[in-house]
This record gives sequence, structure tokens and C-alpha cells, in this order.
Amino acid sequence: MVPPETKDSSSPLKFHAVSRFEGKPSELDERREKVSREMAGFFLGPMPVQEFLDRFLPRKPGLGTQSRDPKHFSTVPINRTETAMYDPFIKCLQGLIPGFKVINTGSHSDQNSDPQRKIKPDPTMYKKSVDTSSGKTQFDKAELNIEFKREKSWEPFVDERNPNSKDPHPFESKTKQGRHTRAQLTDYMAEVFSRQHRIFGFSVFICGDMARFLRWDRAGVIVTAQFNYHESSKELVDFFWRFSHLDESQRGHDPNVRPANTAEIKLGKEKLSKWQPERKRRVVVFTVPGEDKMPREFIAWRSFAAPYSVTGRCTRAYPVYEKATDKCYFLKDLWRAHDLEPEANILRELAKKNVQHVPRFLCGGDIDGQRTESDVYASGAKTLAPWAIGDDWSRITQRIHHRFVVDFIGKPLSALENSKQLVQVVFDAYTGCRQAYEICGFVHRDISGRNILIDENGRGVLNDWDLAKHKDKLGESRRHERTGTWQFMSCLLLGRQHVVHTIQDDMESFVHVMLYFGLRYLQHNSTVDAPSLLKQIFDEQVINKEGRAVGGTQKKFLFTAWRKCLGMNFKFLSTPFQRWFEWAVRAANQWIDHCELLAEVEVGATQGAEPQLQFSDHSSMAQVFVECLNSQDWPTDEPRPIDAAPEFDGGSTRTSKRPYASEDIDDDSIGGSRKQSRTSNAIGSRGGGSNSQRAEEQLTSRGSNSQQTNAQLMSTMDGSRGGSNSKGSTRTSEHSMTTRSRTRSNHGG
Repeated sequence: MVPPETKDSSSPLKFHAVSRFEGKPSELDERREKVSREMAGFFLGPMPVQEFLDRFLPRKPGLGTQSRDPKHFSTVPINRTETAMYDPFIKCLQGLIPGFKVINTGSHSDQNSDPQRKIKPDPTMYKKSVDTSSGKTQFDKAELNIEFKREKSWEPFVDERNPNSKDPHPFESKTKQGRHTRAQLTDYMAEVFSRQHRIFGFSVFICGDMARFLRWDRAGVIVTAQFNYHESSKELVDFFWRFSHLDESQRGHDPNVRPANTAEIKLGKEKLSKWQPERKRRVVVFTVPGEDKMPREFIAWRSFAAPYSVTGRCTRAYPVYEKATDKCYFLKDLWRAHDLEPEANILRELAKKNVQHVPRFLCGGDIDGQRTESDVYASGAKTLAPWAIGDDWSRITQRIHHRFVVDFIGKPLSALENSKQLVQVVFDAYTGCRQAYEICGFVHRDISGRNILIDENGRGVLNDWDLAKHKDKLGESRRHERTGTWQFMSCLLLGRQHVVHTIQDDMESFVHVMLYFGLRYLQHNSTVDAPSLLKQIFDEQVINKEGRAVGGTQKKFLFTAWRKCLGMNFKFLSTPFQRWFEWAVRAANQWIDHCELLAEVEVGATQGAEPQLQFSDHSSMAQVFVECLNSQDWPTDEPRPIDAAPEFDGGSTRTSKRPYASEDIDDDSIGGSRKQSRTSNAIGSRGGGSNSQRAEEQLTSRGSNSQQTNAQLMSTMDGSRGGSNSKGSTRTSEHSMTTRSRTRSNHGG
């Protein structure tokens, strides 16, 4: 399985360096603010310094202390420029870090970083064996970053408690400089995590004559109290002395990933040559337990995903080669939320039940002993972390390292050859989604263009089941986010962040995938340039009063009045695809109208018959797919699809969770008392109550009525082929299958 070869988006933190940023000041501020907002609630502190040292940097038996002048670091100037602090600080580290060295990297970016991430960190710590003569900044080999600020106004945290504060995260400074410093610290660690295989990592923050230590993992960040290292250098001396005596795993490196030897490097580059990375990357070897529990080794070179975030799933995906079988496979590496079913288990179950059009599972699962620790302190704040300032740790959730291999390497959906193949591939993925739900009870919850792949036979495979949940567990989550990829999420999920994700949301996401790839790659007569059109419809978002992104209004407008949105004479040049499109927007609009109506009607107030809903189950859309594929009027001379928006980075990013992305949207609701909109209490698995029960019966019903209604719709759509039926088709397209007024009437509204 291979995601499209575009910038990964499992990560929200895609921005240039916060300092020495190559761009307009306004762009810098915007990017800093976004990262600060996305990381809000992930910092836990102030942990007492000695507790931090004893817990996370254990002293080896027999390791003595390093005796130094109590004011050893007082020679670091604090009344000059920030850069003037670097070299004196580095000089003070001599003799404190045996086996390591610290390099002034403040004026040097990593030449092997992605072009949009040419960041220049402050002094960086490496092993002494690292050759920095040709490149001082090497994030793939960095052991520790030391960030400096001279002025106290740049302090990112507030150690003093304010009993009158209503701020849910009072430990995090709300000043502009403080927010931007947190964004900068995050950016550097995100690059380290992206380029290395880390379980956790450390950084040091120096602000004038004060210092802090930070420990980062995929759940959050634990921050110490600040201390005056000029007045007493003991804590700083002890940190570096302990750190330099930790082993690889104690410094946060994954022991199940090692550098390839010379022979493995040669073999890996030969067997994986078709996936050669664009920039220099190390060849590594993953050890993954086989189904017989015996270790299997896979050589990897290029990752198709570079998760530029610290917290969240942070998915990475690699084509890999196994010498023992002389075959290439695909390896997926992520940090799953503890309350989500392991993806490996889901794929095993799908394989056991012979679900079609899903990746073929090979081996792997959760990695023993690799769980986050920030969440332990967040969940036990009153007992384990009485020092923690704040009372809302809902964003910090336990994550478990999960790694597995599948026997499938596909092509991205963007490699489609024509409009019929797009329909076929998406229908195959839809079939996989349907079978997984009807046979195994799983809801995928992340239908997107990135997760639908093309196999070696030109057919579709539905990938990425890491957010899937069993239908009986959809309402159990207590975490605060939504699930999915922003550009393809349903209107209801985007507009109401507390709505439970149901199978109908997945069905609507398939509509968005078809429209997105149709508008971007297929021939049509829209006069609006593709990037503007895609951004307007699929990337639309606003920030609500709670600081959360909401959207979906442009998608809803497209469903309600697609001719006004795309143009009165808009049409795809592929006639069968156009018919599918016209049916899909009406069916989606019918479902959304129904849900919004139920949200407005008081429980028990509905009267009359429920409208026949095309999204009641999978059957109606499946029938339309089949009829579309069986059409006899597919174009025979259709030009090969061309990307009409090659510079547009939307549509491939999970979350993206938004155009600028946030931590992966893989949660459902706010911790504590789970708030849901009235819609969630009205529709099927979205809630309960008498109104819900009637809706549940209607939405799960199947039978001849549904097929008859669907056939009638397809019949009117067939009029769009031309001839005497064209007027009827126009009337149908301008009149929704079930208008809002008609639906209100049926509900006695």
C-alpha cells in the first residue's frame, strides 16, 4: 500500500523555520500562530527539575556526579545578542558530555531537509563520530537541540498559578512571543522525529539566565520548572552528564530499527530503486515479529510519509524488501490511540472474513514496551503530577507504537488512466468499505483520496484502517477531535465537531473523493481555475469561538445548488461520470437535509412517513456505481487525465485535517462529559431517543422501495444523455430528490 507521492499530511506542522524564516513577516506570524494553536493543551508542567532528572535520565549504577563550580555556566553572556550566547555555552560543556559534541548550527540549515523546511536550529548535540564537516545541521543524527532566547518576553511557559484564571491551559504563555517560542521548539523536534525513528526525545530551553528541560513523545510534552542556571549550574551540569551516559534507547531511539550494513545498503538500493528518495536518506532495517513470533527483517530506504508533527499518529509508510523471501512489501508505522483497535487486528479480521479490496496482511502489530508517558502524568495529574498547572488534559491521550507489513504496494489514485477507471477504483474501495461494515461491523472513518489505491490490475484497494471502529463502539470515545481527512470529511462532521462518525459519513466521503478527483483530473467545462475551485469547496474552514476549525458550508452549497456553484452549464465530458455526479449530489443533499431536520425537530414531534433515503445503507450507491460502469456511452477517445492543479497541496493531507492541518483528526468528542449536537441524538447510531429509534429503523431498512426509488432517479438521470428526455433531466437536476420543504412536511414541521 502506498499513499500518493505528495507531501504527507498526517502532520500539521508544515511550516518554515520560526527564526530566520524565508518569507513575509505576515506569513511567519500566521504559521507560528497555527502551530501554537494546534499544540495547545499538549504541554504539561512545571515538573520539578530533580523529579524530571530522576525519572527520565536515570543515573547508571556507579556513575558519580560531575563536580563543577556552582556557577559553572555563569560565563554565558545574557546582556548581549542571542547568538553571542552560543559559543560560551558550548565551551562550558567541555568535559561534561563524553562521547558527544555540540555544534553551533544557528546559521546552517539541513541540506537534506525538504525544501519548505530549511530551518536553522540553535546549537545541536551529536555523537562525536558524526561527521559535520560537510553539513553542520543534520536532523537525522541530532541527539539534542538547545534553544536560546535572550529576552524574558520570549518565555513560552508560566510557572505561577493563578487561581482566578479560566484559561484551560494556563501553563502555556499567551503572549505572542511565548506562543511563537513554543511553535519554534515544536518545529525543531518535529523535524528530528520526522528524520529519525524515535520513541521520545529531549530538548533544552535557555531564556536569559533561566533554563528548562523538555521531554517530547507522541502524546505530549513534559516541561520542567524554570531554574536560574547562572546562580546555580548544578541542574544543568547534571542533565548533560546524565544524558551523555544514557544508552540509545534511554535517549529515545527505537531499538527495533537499526542502520543497514554495507551489504544491506547495496541490496536495499537495488531492490527499492523504483522508490528512490528525492533527498539523501539512510537505509535502515526494521525488525517486525512474524505471525509465528519469529523476527523478520525488512530493509527500507524511502518513506512516503514525513509526519512533520510531534504528537498524534504520525504515520510513516515504506516500501520494504525482505531478503529471506526476496520480495518487496509495504510497512506502515504509526502511534495509535489506545482506544482504537490495532490496525493489524482489523486487517487480520478482514482477511479472515474474505473482505475484498483491502490490503493483504503479512505480519506485525503493537510493539512491546513502546507506549507514551506524557499521558500517564496527564491522566493522573492530581496524584502523579500535583505540580501541573491547568485542568484540561483532554488532548493528551495514550498512544501505542504500532508497526505492521502488508503484501501490497499500490499506486495513488492520481495515477488513474481515464474516467471509467476512476469510477471502477472508487467503487472497488466502496465495496471493501461496504463488506467490512456488513460482514465485520467496521466503519472505516477516513475515506479519502489518499487512502484509495490502484493495484497491479488497475483495480481499487481501500487502505489505512487505523481509524476504523466497530459500529457498536462508535459512541465510546472520550477524546475531542473528529475523524478523517479534512477535504473529504462529511458536511455534518465538519460543521458539528461532536457528531459521532457513522457509515453515512463514509458514504458521503466517497462522493467527495469522486468530485475532487473529477474536478482535478477529468475533462470538464468549468471556467474557474482548478486550484481556486478545489480550495473553495474542499479546504474551506473558519475558526469558531472555541478556537476549533469548522467547515462544510461550501460542500453543502455544492450539494444544494451545484449549478450555481460550478456554473449553470457545467458538465463533465464523460457522460456516465456526469450522471453519477448528478445522482450523488442529490443523494448526499437528501441525507444532510434529513439529518438537519431531525436536529431541529423536538423528540416525538415527527409525524407522517419518513422519506426514502438513498444513504440508508450501501445498496443504492452500489447500484448506481454498477449502472454507471455498465453504461455503453463511455468516451472512447478520452484524453489521459492531467492534473489541473499540480501545485495545489490540498486533498492528499489527512486532517489536513485542514488546509494547514492539525494533529491527526482521530478523535470523536471532548473528554469528560461527552457533548453531542442534537443531530447526534437523533439519527441512528448518532444517539438515542424515540425520534432516533424511528430513524434507526428507517436508515437500516432495505428492500424493494429503495431499489425502486433509485431506479426512478437513474431513469431521470438517463435523460441527460440527450434527446427528448433532456428537459426532464434538467428539471430533475434543479429539483432535489427530496426538497427541504417536502421533508419538513413529512416530519410535520
